[in-house]
Amino acid sequence: VRIGFRPEEVQVRAANQTADNKIPVMVRSLTFLGSCCRATLAPDVAGAPDFIADLSANDVIDLAIGVGSRLTVALPPQSLRVFPASGSAA
Repeated sequence: VRIGFRPEEVQVRAANQTADNKIPVMVRSLTFLGSCCRATLAPDVAGAPDFIADLSANDVIDLAIGVGSRLTVALPPQSLRVFPASGSAA
């Protein structure tokens, strides 16, 4: 299967010890877009693909997030969408 989610659904501040679907990541790139910053995040899991997250500008400033930063993000269960794997019959 493939899992999908919207970039704005990635949570930084809510990634506490009790959060579901926590992923340790490294910030590969960060682009300021006004009210948010688009980040490319690399999971600390072998073989996992990079993904995009839209982080609030306040989170980036308050948490001193920059390229190379390591942090934990959370993906809320209600935000996840499950799709068949590429090439599989639907």
